[in-house]
Amino acid sequence: MGEMTDREFLSAILGRMNEIGADVTAIKDRVDSIDRRLGNVEDRLTGVENRLITIEDNLQEVKQVQI
Repeated sequence: MGEMTDREFLSAILGRMNEIGADVTAIKDRVDSIDRRLGNVEDRLTGVENRLITIEDNLQEVKQVQI
């Protein structure tokens, strides 16, 4: 392979930087998607936690009535 001219070298570097930029954008989009999904899971778990607290409170009330 022959020597590259400065222009060819800079063009190759710029091309590679554009590829890396596209990869970074794709990774950022994926991370954003995962973050949204984890937020949804967190919201659902909060709902489950609240229901379990309600069940626990009801169970305590039943125990008090039995005593």
